[in-house]
Amino acid sequence: MRMSPSPILARTLLVSLLAIATLAPSAGRSADPAPPAAAPPEPVGRTTGMVFGTGHLFTVQAPRGWMIQGKGEGGNGLATVFFPMGSTFAEASAVLYVNTAAREKGQRLEDFIARDVEGMRKDSPGVKVEKGRALETGDKKRAEVRTFTGDKWGNRESIAFLAEDSIFVTFVLTARTAESYKAALPAFADLVGSYKFVTKDVKVNK
Repeated sequence: MRMSPSPILARTLLVSLLAIATLAPSAGRSADPAPPAAAPPEPVGRTTGMVFGTGHLFTVQAPRGWMIQGKGEGGNGLATVFFPMGSTFAEASAVLYVNTAAREKGQRLEDFIARDVEGMRKDSPGVKVEKGRALETGDKKRAEVRTFTGDKWGNRESIAFLAEDSIFVTFVLTARTAESYKAALPAFADLVGSYKFVTKDVKVNK
């Protein structure tokens, strides 16, 4: 799978959003007897990653049934990675990751995409690139999608590209087989749809 380090190594905080049920008596009256034991409720909510660096802070959520891990597991330089529960990032047949790259003043999204496609074709001359259906983020921005098949590793990928003022954000689905790719597409769309930019008023001391 293709995992090029980002020019900006974003920092990630994981915030658990799982709801925790508590039993407490209402004010002014005693607690009722505890009801018979029942099966625990399914967790609600999702785990959120807060990704930040100089000039940006945004959040993304793990798709349901997926785990989130922050800041470059295995030293690969990725900002935030996702893999199905019960597997690992290294062993899963399909994974997701989010990365950032610095945006130069006046640099257009289409130029950034073209550079990424050019780099992929240089590395894998036989790769096939197609334009996919654009996806909408949680804050109503448009992410352009490209799909890649036939690379030198035999993987199948979809990448959603998004431009912010000082960075480009990429959301990547990479899969070892056509079956695992197809099964992970809803999670890919879910990840992009969870994205929300929070603020550009961030300065990280080195």
